Amino acid sequence: MRTINSNERQAWLKKIGLENIYKEWPNENWRFKEEKDALSCKTKSISITVRMPQRGVDVISLSNLLTTGPKKIYGGSIFWLSGWGMSCDYEANPGIALYKKFLPEKKHPIEGIGLVFDESERADQSAAITIPIIWRWDAYMVPKYGDYFVQFSNDEFIDIVTKSESMVNEWMKWLSDYKPEIS
Repeated sequence: MRTINSNERQAWLKKIGLENIYKEWPNENWRFKEEKDALSCKTKSISITVRMPQRGVDVISLSNLLTTGPKKIYGGSIFWLSGWGMSCDYEANPGIALYKKFLPEKKHPIEGIGLVFDESERADQSAAITIPIIWRWDAYMVPKYGDYFVQFSNDEFIDIVTKSESMVNEWMKWLSDYKPEIS
Protein backbone atom coordinates (compact mmCIF):
# COMPACT_ATOMS: atom_id res chain seq x y z
CA MET A 1 0.00 0.00 0.00
CA ARG A 2 1.13 3.50 -0.73
CA THR A 3 -0.34 6.95 -0.22
CA ILE A 4 -0.98 9.63 -2.82
CA ASN A 5 -1.90 13.28 -2.38
CA SER A 6 -5.19 14.80 -3.54
CA ASN A 7 -3.79 15.94 -6.92
CA GLU A 8 -2.38 12.48 -7.70
CA ARG A 9 -5.64 10.91 -6.56
CA GLN A 10 -7.72 13.15 -8.80
CA ALA A 11 -5.46 12.38 -11.79
CA TRP A 12 -5.77 8.64 -11.08
CA LEU A 13 -9.58 8.88 -10.94
CA LYS A 14 -9.85 10.94 -14.11
CA LYS A 15 -7.65 8.42 -15.92
CA ILE A 16 -10.18 5.65 -15.25
CA GLY A 17 -13.12 7.80 -16.34
CA LEU A 18 -14.43 9.54 -13.22
CA GLU A 19 -15.05 13.24 -12.72
CA ASN A 20 -15.68 15.37 -9.66
CA ILE A 21 -18.88 17.30 -10.34
CA TYR A 22 -17.76 19.94 -7.80
CA LYS A 23 -14.54 20.33 -9.84
CA GLU A 24 -12.07 20.62 -6.99
CA TRP A 25 -11.03 19.09 -3.69
CA PRO A 26 -12.05 19.25 -0.83
CA ASN A 27 -15.61 19.33 -2.22
CA GLU A 28 -16.14 15.96 -3.80
CA ASN A 29 -18.91 14.15 -5.59
CA TRP A 30 -17.40 11.69 -8.04
CA ARG A 31 -19.35 10.26 -10.96
CA PHE A 32 -18.56 8.49 -14.19
CA LYS A 33 -18.03 10.95 -17.01
CA GLU A 34 -21.19 11.47 -19.01
CA GLU A 35 -21.50 8.62 -21.44
CA LYS A 36 -24.49 8.87 -23.67
CA ASP A 37 -26.18 5.81 -25.08
CA ALA A 38 -26.49 6.46 -28.83
CA LEU A 39 -30.08 5.18 -28.98
CA SER A 40 -31.69 6.51 -25.83
CA CYS A 41 -29.38 9.45 -24.98
CA LYS A 42 -29.31 8.30 -21.34
CA THR A 43 -26.21 8.13 -19.19
CA LYS A 44 -24.99 4.68 -18.31
CA SER A 45 -24.20 5.33 -14.62
CA ILE A 46 -26.59 3.67 -12.20
CA SER A 47 -26.52 3.76 -8.37
CA ILE A 48 -27.45 0.92 -6.06
CA THR A 49 -27.97 1.88 -2.44
CA VAL A 50 -27.69 -0.25 0.69
CA ARG A 51 -27.99 0.80 4.35
CA MET A 52 -24.87 0.46 6.47
CA PRO A 53 -25.14 -2.70 8.54
CA GLN A 54 -25.29 -2.64 12.33
CA ARG A 55 -23.93 -6.08 13.23
CA GLY A 56 -20.17 -6.68 13.18
CA VAL A 57 -20.39 -9.84 11.08
CA ASP A 58 -22.41 -7.92 8.47
CA VAL A 59 -19.83 -5.11 8.39
CA ILE A 60 -17.09 -7.65 7.66
CA SER A 61 -19.15 -9.50 5.06
CA LEU A 62 -20.21 -6.33 3.25
CA SER A 63 -16.66 -4.95 3.22
CA ASN A 64 -15.49 -8.15 1.51
CA LEU A 65 -18.35 -8.02 -1.03
CA LEU A 66 -17.65 -4.37 -1.89
CA THR A 67 -13.92 -4.98 -2.28
CA THR A 68 -14.23 -7.62 -5.01
CA GLY A 69 -17.64 -6.85 -6.48
CA PRO A 70 -19.85 -9.55 -7.97
CA LYS A 71 -17.13 -10.61 -10.41
CA LYS A 72 -15.02 -11.65 -7.39
CA ILE A 73 -11.99 -9.98 -8.96
CA TYR A 74 -9.56 -7.72 -7.17
CA GLY A 75 -6.80 -5.96 -9.08
CA GLY A 76 -6.09 -3.14 -6.65
CA SER A 77 -7.97 0.00 -5.68
CA ILE A 78 -7.84 3.47 -4.28
CA PHE A 79 -9.58 4.49 -1.04
CA TRP A 80 -9.92 7.75 0.86
CA LEU A 81 -11.95 9.42 3.58
CA SER A 82 -13.82 12.51 2.45
CA GLY A 83 -15.74 13.57 5.57
CA TRP A 84 -16.42 12.89 9.24
CA GLY A 85 -20.16 13.33 9.46
CA MET A 86 -21.41 14.36 12.86
CA SER A 87 -18.91 12.51 15.07
CA CYS A 88 -17.69 14.27 18.19
CA ASP A 89 -14.08 13.80 19.29
CA TYR A 90 -15.05 11.19 21.86
CA GLU A 91 -16.68 9.04 19.16
CA ALA A 92 -14.27 9.82 16.32
CA ASN A 93 -10.88 9.51 18.03
CA PRO A 94 -10.76 5.68 18.05
CA GLY A 95 -11.62 5.60 14.34
CA ILE A 96 -9.03 8.27 13.54
CA ALA A 97 -6.39 6.35 15.50
CA LEU A 98 -7.25 3.15 13.65
CA TYR A 99 -7.24 4.79 10.23
CA LYS A 100 -3.88 6.45 10.93
CA LYS A 101 -2.39 2.94 11.09
CA PHE A 102 -2.84 2.87 7.29
CA LEU A 103 -0.94 6.14 6.87
CA PRO A 104 2.85 6.03 6.80
CA GLU A 105 2.93 9.80 7.27
CA LYS A 106 1.97 11.94 10.23
CA LYS A 107 -0.99 13.53 8.46
CA HIS A 108 -4.60 13.99 9.37
CA PRO A 109 -6.64 11.28 7.62
CA ILE A 110 -8.96 13.75 5.92
CA GLU A 111 -6.30 15.86 4.21
CA GLY A 112 -7.10 14.33 0.82
CA ILE A 113 -4.66 11.45 1.15
CA GLY A 114 -5.55 8.46 -0.98
CA LEU A 115 -4.55 4.92 -0.11
CA VAL A 116 -3.58 2.85 -3.15
CA PHE A 117 -3.83 -0.89 -2.58
CA ASP A 118 -2.29 -3.33 -5.06
CA GLU A 119 -3.73 -6.69 -6.09
CA SER A 120 -2.02 -8.52 -3.20
CA GLU A 121 -3.64 -6.26 -0.57
CA ARG A 122 -7.29 -7.27 -0.86
CA ALA A 123 -7.62 -7.98 2.86
CA ASP A 124 -6.09 -4.60 3.72
CA GLN A 125 -8.56 -2.83 1.42
CA SER A 126 -11.44 -4.75 2.96
CA ALA A 127 -10.23 -3.77 6.44
CA ALA A 128 -10.01 -0.10 5.45
CA ILE A 129 -13.63 -0.20 4.24
CA THR A 130 -14.85 -1.25 7.68
CA ILE A 131 -13.79 2.10 9.16
CA PRO A 132 -16.32 4.34 7.37
CA ILE A 133 -19.00 1.70 7.88
CA ILE A 134 -18.45 1.48 11.64
CA TRP A 135 -17.94 5.21 12.22
CA ARG A 136 -20.46 6.31 9.55
CA TRP A 137 -17.95 8.50 7.71
CA ASP A 138 -17.85 9.69 4.11
CA ALA A 139 -15.39 7.78 1.94
CA TYR A 140 -14.79 6.40 -1.54
CA MET A 141 -13.36 3.14 -2.84
CA VAL A 142 -12.60 2.77 -6.54
CA PRO A 143 -11.26 -0.48 -8.00
CA LYS A 144 -8.37 -0.17 -10.42
CA TYR A 145 -10.37 -1.58 -13.33
CA GLY A 146 -13.01 1.13 -12.77
CA ASP A 147 -16.34 -0.41 -13.80
CA TYR A 148 -17.86 0.57 -10.45
CA PHE A 149 -17.03 2.63 -7.40
CA VAL A 150 -18.36 2.77 -3.85
CA GLN A 151 -19.38 5.93 -2.01
CA PHE A 152 -19.89 5.72 1.76
CA SER A 153 -22.09 8.37 3.37
CA ASN A 154 -22.32 9.64 6.94
CA ASP A 155 -26.09 9.39 6.40
CA GLU A 156 -25.62 5.63 6.92
CA PHE A 157 -25.96 4.45 3.34
CA ILE A 158 -23.57 3.15 0.73
CA ASP A 159 -23.92 3.78 -2.99
CA ILE A 160 -22.41 1.43 -5.52
CA VAL A 161 -22.21 3.30 -8.81
CA THR A 162 -21.79 1.20 -11.94
CA LYS A 163 -21.77 1.76 -15.68
CA SER A 164 -24.19 -0.83 -17.00
CA GLU A 165 -27.58 -2.51 -16.56
CA SER A 166 -25.93 -5.94 -16.53
CA MET A 167 -23.68 -4.88 -13.66
CA VAL A 168 -26.73 -3.56 -11.79
CA ASN A 169 -28.37 -6.99 -12.01
CA GLU A 170 -25.19 -8.68 -10.78
CA TRP A 171 -24.88 -6.24 -7.86
CA MET A 172 -28.56 -6.66 -6.91
CA LYS A 173 -28.04 -10.43 -6.59
CA TRP A 174 -24.60 -10.06 -4.95
CA LEU A 175 -25.95 -7.73 -2.25
CA SER A 176 -29.37 -9.35 -1.79
CA ASP A 177 -28.81 -9.90 1.95
CA TYR A 178 -28.49 -6.11 2.35
CA LYS A 179 -31.77 -5.23 0.57
CA PRO A 180 -30.27 -3.10 -2.22
CA GLU A 181 -32.34 -0.49 -4.01
CA ILE A 182 -31.71 1.18 -7.33
CA SER A 183 -31.53 4.90 -6.69
